[in-house]
Amino acid sequence: MAELAEHPWVMEPSGTPARAWATAVCHTAGFEPDVAYVSADMLAHARLVEQGHAVAFLPDMLWYDRTPRLALDTSAVHVRTVLATVRAGAGEHP
Repeated sequence: MAELAEHPWVMEPSGTPARAWATAVCHTAGFEPDVAYVSADMLAHARLVEQGHAVAFLPDMLWYDRTPRLALDTSAVHVRTVLATVRAGAGEHP
């Protein structure tokens, strides 16, 4: 992670839980990320990384139906837990 400190980052918008998580991971690694790009679109994140403009945390689900066109560094895998709740009886009308 420390070697990524000098690179520009793409992250989700400020105030979102995903941005808070990503920033906290960087802080734990000992640096303040240089967030040069902001987007809620994970495909935009992937494109910026593919084109060499930024580094990012990319979710595994992004590769569900496609092959990555970039080298993925999974040595620093971080897990983010997502919890979803629905009301009782919402199975027919989520």
